[in-house]
Amino acid sequence: MMTTTLEVRRAPAPQADLLEVLRRSLALAGSADPHILSHAARHLLRPRALQEALLSSLGALLHQAVVVGALENRLLLLETVRRGWIFAHLGARPLQEIAWPEPIARGLFVERPEDPVSIGEVTPEALFRLTRPRVLLVALCHPEVFPLPRFPLGISDLARAIRLRFQGQVALADMQLGWTIPDLVRRVEADRPDVIGISATFGQYDLLECLADQVAEHASRALLVFGGSLCALNAARLLGRYPDALVAHGAGEVTMQDVVESWHGDRKLADVRGIHAKGPQNGLSPNVLPELDLLEETLDNRGVMQLESSRGCTHACSFCPRGHKGVWVGEDADEMDVILGAVGDLFAARPEMARKIFLVDEEFVGRDRQGEGLHRALQVARKLWSHGFRWETSSRVDQVYRPDRGRAWHVERMRFWTRLREQGMDRCLFGLESGVDSILERFNKKTTARQNALAIRLLSACGIPIRCTYITFDPLMSLSELAESYQFQGRKDLLLLPQFSMPFEALFEAIQDDEFAAENAQGAPLSTSISYMLVSMECLLGSPYLRKVEEAGLARDEMPAMGRRNAVFRDPLIGLMSDCAQRWIDRNFSFDYALKSLEKITAGQERAALRRARALLKDYSYRLLGKLLEQAAAPGQTPDFSGVMDLLFAELVAAVERLLEVISGSVVPPNRAILQRELRAWSTRTSWDLINE
Repeated sequence: MMTTTLEVRRAPAPQADLLEVLRRSLALAGSADPHILSHAARHLLRPRALQEALLSSLGALLHQAVVVGALENRLLLLETVRRGWIFAHLGARPLQEIAWPEPIARGLFVERPEDPVSIGEVTPEALFRLTRPRVLLVALCHPEVFPLPRFPLGISDLARAIRLRFQGQVALADMQLGWTIPDLVRRVEADRPDVIGISATFGQYDLLECLADQVAEHASRALLVFGGSLCALNAARLLGRYPDALVAHGAGEVTMQDVVESWHGDRKLADVRGIHAKGPQNGLSPNVLPELDLLEETLDNRGVMQLESSRGCTHACSFCPRGHKGVWVGEDADEMDVILGAVGDLFAARPEMARKIFLVDEEFVGRDRQGEGLHRALQVARKLWSHGFRWETSSRVDQVYRPDRGRAWHVERMRFWTRLREQGMDRCLFGLESGVDSILERFNKKTTARQNALAIRLLSACGIPIRCTYITFDPLMSLSELAESYQFQGRKDLLLLPQFSMPFEALFEAIQDDEFAAENAQGAPLSTSISYMLVSMECLLGSPYLRKVEEAGLARDEMPAMGRRNAVFRDPLIGLMSDCAQRWIDRNFSFDYALKSLEKITAGQERAALRRARALLKDYSYRLLGKLLEQAAAPGQTPDFSGVMDLLFAELVAAVERLLEVISGSVVPPNRAILQRELRAWSTRTSWDLINE
């Protein structure tokens, strides 16, 4: 009988070792057919697909096939006609190293636990624990708005958390990959899952209710678990509509592990952690790594690979309802070996795609007590680089420049950011949010306009490519603040030419000199580095900013689709400009998103060409803001904002069409086809409708 051991996390075995384990297990089952081995090997990252492949290929030899465990600790159990149960550890390590939960360990008997492949017995009780509950995890999406996929970290992380416990079987479905609501309902009817987890984010509330209503009708016995930011912000509404459901607050790993325990009767449902208002459990999550069931399909659909190396943030901006996000927690870089090898194999099979990973951390560096944050960040960078990946991430301005710190601190930071660049950091996103002190104070950013400016100068002078987020409109702003913000976005003395030959000590002094900055500027305005132009403030439910809006009497109805309250602007003219800007964003969004997504999976000339197209959209967005302000300031005239928008949009379409003709030769055929498809859809739109109206 197997005994429980401490869980061992190691890198996956080399592909040759995995194939040998699979070959031996199939031989024991009675098959030496190399075609069956090859067919099964293609599904090693996808447990459900591997089970189905084996049953379809070896139907006469097998009673059933079961695949359990996380990627590096995956176990194949085959109930064969000839030999009974066969155990195969697809981690290519001895079976005795598997850390079984006690209820399962009591029901497993293996002849040679020191071998990765052996014959044994499984009691009905242990088999039940291994195969139930059946969990279906669903990620929602409006593909007409987001035409290219991103690897679905949310449900993939949850799948790993469940599989780490070897209890139950997990299937995943992502609407980015072609699933529709009717498809999902048919899947529920066919599989009869015991637990259905639905992950939803902003703009997906209509899909959420549509799917949940039909699931409640077709699988009334299934436990519904809602997760994601949108669900956390709409918890009361969801529980009112689905009183028997659970709403997860926070990342969700421990929540789903507890749900599985509860289903087996090992924990009371009321004791499930992270549900309702009990708060996030970032520090309790097993890790922040995903299973890879959906990665191959994501890449085949020209999608983007995403990972996390940390969760949470070190601060609390007023527009962010931090309650469901939790404190900052960083992952040990060595844990990433678990999946980077497997991810690398998939990219190696797709050489036309840039070998790049996007770390979607809120704050990459995190808390820096005695240098731990910098050390961890550098270790993560080295780990990614050692696997041959370039990467992007996000951070805060105060990880770059702080007015209360001296030259030595800043020289250390310059060395730090330069090392990250040398270890494959392709770009970093910074949440500037504004270049106006009064707005930054209202947003509780704990930064100043001058600090933002010097941080951008420092980064660009060190050769660090950056992106910025920026909130152009907020309901409490004045017209003078908007004009000042417009000027900041247009500044050409912030993005500097790299100064690689200048010592860091001298460069720290130089970036504070406005004349030096003007003389060494790239010549591009800050707006070219803003990810999405003309963004308006979202008054998210539970945020301190919303409380300010409510106190000002500007808050209106709730909008569940976006997890916010709508608001009117203190200055109605700014509100009208904000509405025009949002309609401009929404009309251009899907095309811009396609450009942005293709840029993320390309390199060299192709990437540069796609960036030129995105730069056109940013340029025309900045022009629009200037025209709106110009008309707003014209005395005695009624602004004709719609006329300005129509004119600029026509000019933008013509400019983009001319540019795409020029750059088409730099774009590979699959990406060119996507561009042509999205260009047709975008250029033929005739209305200024809001996506989330």
